[in-house]
Amino acid sequence: MMKNFYIAIRSLSKKGRHSGIKILSLGVGLAMGLVLIAKVCFELSYDGFYPASDRIYAIQENVSFKDNPLDTYPHVSGGIAPGMKAEIPGVEAATRALKFGDVMIRTPDKRKYDATLMLADDCFFDVLPRDMIAGKAKETLGRPLYALVSESVAKNIGAGKTDIVGQTFEIEAYPGVSLTIGGVFKDVPKNTHLFYDMLVSMTSYKEIAGWSNEDGWFGGDSYNAYALLRPGVSMEDMVKPMDDMLDRHVDPDKLKEQGINYKLKLCPLEEVYGKSPETKKMAVMLVAIASAILFAALMNYILLVISSLVVRSKDIAIHKCYGASGWNISDMIFSETFLNLLISLGVSALLILAFREMVEELLNASLLSLISLDTIPMLVAICLVVFLLAGLLPSRLFAGVPVASVFRSYNESRRSWKKVLLFIQFIAVGFLICLLVVIGLQYQRLVTDDPGYSFDRLAYCSPSGVKSSQRRALMDELAKLPEVEGVASCANLPIYSGSGDMAYRPGTNETIVHFNDLYEADADYVPLMEMSVIEGKAFDRSYSDSAQVMMVSRMMADQLAKAWTGKTG
Repeated sequence: MMKNFYIAIRSLSKKGRHSGIKILSLGVGLAMGLVLIAKVCFELSYDGFYPASDRIYAIQENVSFKDNPLDTYPHVSGGIAPGMKAEIPGVEAATRALKFGDVMIRTPDKRKYDATLMLADDCFFDVLPRDMIAGKAKETLGRPLYALVSESVAKNIGAGKTDIVGQTFEIEAYPGVSLTIGGVFKDVPKNTHLFYDMLVSMTSYKEIAGWSNEDGWFGGDSYNAYALLRPGVSMEDMVKPMDDMLDRHVDPDKLKEQGINYKLKLCPLEEVYGKSPETKKMAVMLVAIASAILFAALMNYILLVISSLVVRSKDIAIHKCYGASGWNISDMIFSETFLNLLISLGVSALLILAFREMVEELLNASLLSLISLDTIPMLVAICLVVFLLAGLLPSRLFAGVPVASVFRSYNESRRSWKKVLLFIQFIAVGFLICLLVVIGLQYQRLVTDDPGYSFDRLAYCSPSGVKSSQRRALMDELAKLPEVEGVASCANLPIYSGSGDMAYRPGTNETIVHFNDLYEADADYVPLMEMSVIEGKAFDRSYSDSAQVMMVSRMMADQLAKAWTGKTG
């Protein structure tokens, strides 16, 4: 074996072996293919790290208006989760959480830190557990103005140490509200649909936001809710108990009068993202691209090896003259393949590290998350397949070189199989090019499609929690800058869809239409966004702040007209 490796090492520098091209092409293909396969493994493993993930379900709602089909919504009202724990025997534990997203926190020493914050009740770790490093989770999440932080956040605040229990901080968007750190938990893996590194007690909601709807049963459906079912209880067993529970808390006759069909459903935790239809489609696409890349690189390697057959035929024949069998020749070729593959993997690693930022940005995951203990077995298996395929055909061809070729010129006249291999490679490359062209066109359509407003010179920030007087002063100062053409204010950008609301027939509780809306658009918002006004006029300064005036899209106008008169227009 060592002798074969010595021969393989010497062959790297020999003329006619194309070692540099073989290693480089295979290295590039492996770099791209393995990263994409790692991304697929990462995406499909979402939320599988919880101990009892097979018994954890996301609580969702199905809502329909009038004759529209039921539409699944991934959030529910605040009272649903605790209600299920209290009223349905099949529920072992239930919890609710409210995402605040990325925030900036400020400690008393004026230092600032980034965190992904979420409000959670005291049952959160009963359903979605994390190991605690310090403090008690249930006790902390049951106390107003207390919070849990992840190990990473704790080390940032504590300069590498995690003993920060008792320290206080403020959320920069909500100044004046002091929160106390009551515990530290192990970091949440990145492969979860519910990532966070800071949990604030749900009882702090009113203190932070100034209001609370955490106990509602209908409407205010912005909570992520989860239930841990008892062993032996299935989703089907929960359908009737959930319907009965809703009937006790939400008047079914009133909903019927409004034309609303409102039900709850359970979704297995691992199907919320990792096994959802959208993720599976994306996985199929990425696997197709990775397979095409790996296959093209592999075929290129095999063809380059085979192209050296004529040059190496006398060397192979001499080995046979000294007693080497076909198996010995195969071992020599496989040793050479293994060495080339090993060097190619080194090239792949260097390429991935060199383009690490680009890879992480494109795949939206860190390298440490992609290449983890969960994904390494799959990557090793792919490398093993590449090794076997890269060595199998060349070893058989080289083992078949006749001994007589040492005494005369050796010409391989059978070219049909070469053409077949080349044709297959062209198909793989063509498929890859077509796939990338389609993806490129889709991306181009996505970024160039007209959203109904101008965004090419638009800068946006969210001053949530800032008083209106301070926000107005900030806008006035921005407007004075020579680089700023205009300043406007609204609750959000149109791309974020706004809030969900319902329109009722005047004087009744009958629902006409469900719509997304944006609040607090000022007089400068429409002209700054360059929105086209089809009828009427945009907001201007003639409207007082208290005037109940709204603008609607053409689609919304047609829906309202149809509901009121039975006609559109």
